[in-house]
Amino acid sequence: MGRHPFKFLFLMDPYDTLNLETETSLLLMDELKQKGHAVYWIEPDVLHLLNDQVIGEPRLLESVS
Repeated sequence: MGRHPFKFLFLMDPYDTLNLETETSLLLMDELKQKGHAVYWIEPDVLHLLNDQVIGEPRLLESVS
């Protein structure tokens, strides 16, 4: 049985506010991408509640650096 990549979504603060030396989520995101998984990122300020559903526009992570 073959392996299928998974999709991961990270709810994160804006990139420019992160401490890149201590943000372990970025390491995890990088590892997941290297393993062939799709990694998405969404920031809290773009999340909205509509008819009791959370909606937002996640971005596909192209590169961790």
